[in-house]
Amino acid sequence: MRDDLDEKREREKRAIFDGMSPRRRDKILKKMGYENWDPFQAPKEPIDLRDQKVERVVSLICRRFLTEMDMDDCSSEYLRSVKDLCKGLLKGEEKYRAMYDFCSWYSKIKENIPSL
Repeated sequence: MRDDLDEKREREKRAIFDGMSPRRRDKILKKMGYENWDPFQAPKEPIDLRDQKVERVVSLICRRFLTEMDMDDCSSEYLRSVKDLCKGLLKGEEKYRAMYDFCSWYSKIKENIPSL
């Protein structure tokens, strides 16, 4: 049974190889050799979809923030900053976590600081 499968795979491999252009065949022979070439390799993993999920969540959170803060007429720089901060916090980036921690700390103590 195993020999039948091996023979079938070899026939299919030969048919694929013979169907290629001479230039492509030469490239395979030079790069890895016919014996090591595997036209039946499993496909590589798909692109990580986590970034798309983060983008969707960022959009939802930013929209909610801007709605609740009544910021319909804010600048594009402000919008970009809110989005960057939100994305950085969701991804757990140190830079944005430090900004958040500082802002939280500052909001607690700002009443005790004389105005500049």
